[in-house]
Amino acid sequence: MKTVSELLELVALAVQKNEKVIEKHNIWFINFSGHVNEISIRYYLIYDDDNRYESCNGYLNNPDHVQELYYFIKNRL
Repeated sequence: MKTVSELLELVALAVQKNEKVIEKHNIWFINFSGHVNEISIRYYLIYDDDNRYESCNGYLNNPDHVQELYYFIKNRL
């Protein structure tokens, strides 16, 4: 079972990878809504005019959502 702190470590890695983006490939958009404890993630393999992306949303107080968010990021890093 992954924890919220393990998830947030992966979020930090994804944000760091955004600093090294070359030619709009592999871009992460991560939104945190603190008032409801929700994370919304969009991952663009190629950021272009078509705006095709994969997304995952979940609440940090739900262990199943934490697992889903963790593996969504882990499988794309």
